Amino acid sequence: MAHDTKSQTQPKKRRRRTPGWVPDQHGAWAMLAMPLVIGAAVSGFRPLHLLLAVAWFLGYFAFFAAGLWFKSRFKSKYVPPLRAYAIATALAGGLTIAFQPALLWWAPAFAPLLAISLWCSYRRRDRSLLNDLVTVAAACLMLPVAAQVGTRPEVAFASATLCLVAIVFTYFFGTVLYVKTVIRERGSRRYLLASYAYHFTTILLPSVLHLTVSQWRESSSVLGTVLLTAFFVALAVRAVWVPRTRATPKQVGVGEIFASLALAGILLFAVSHTF
Repeated sequence: MAHDTKSQTQPKKRRRRTPGWVPDQHGAWAMLAMPLVIGAAVSGFRPLHLLLAVAWFLGYFAFFAAGLWFKSRFKSKYVPPLRAYAIATALAGGLTIAFQPALLWWAPAFAPLLAISLWCSYRRRDRSLLNDLVTVAAACLMLPVAAQVGTRPEVAFASATLCLVAIVFTYFFGTVLYVKTVIRERGSRRYLLASYAYHFTTILLPSVLHLTVSQWRESSSVLGTVLLTAFFVALAVRAVWVPRTRATPKQVGVGEIFASLALAGILLFAVSHTF
């Protein structure tokens, strides 16, 4: 009886979650969602965007599990989530393509990016700048894909849409450098100088696009360019100031959420004046 009482009063140990089922890269969510939302706004929302979103996020879950599988040199414990998410992605993706077969033309663009990222995982270089570069590029490609699904698919390849892709890519890759300077590479002078140079150069991007891309200049407002420039100035100030503080990863993450929402708002404003 004494043994039974003791076993009842002891707290139960929490079961560990099987690895590979839930992605732990919290910064990826904004990078997945923003291009999809902007692309849908560019060409007009359709119900098919919801199915595309399901396939896109399931695909990310499968990609995350595959990365762990490759990094572990193919340990069996990562097979169940990889198999489940791969099947779910194939079903949702296949159904999306059945409604819009032209989306298959994007496969050659995504395939090499996926291959490079998985190679980085296999070599255990998943935190490298190369892997960050290709994953950001893959995420940003969803913007024209979502635009092609919309009510005006022709705008997917419009020069103004490509400007949006460039802006979103510039922001997210700058985020990669910034986060490294405050977490994994804190104190690294090399990363800090690279982040400074990158962020201060990006301040010029909205003006360069306004001056060189006629479709963007003719159909976007000057206010949109001013707001984008102010946004990149704020990012440059952040890149200089935050690494000098004792910001925690949680504080950095919250800041990224607000920055992503701010850019999404500015771009949605620009979209309303551009298309």
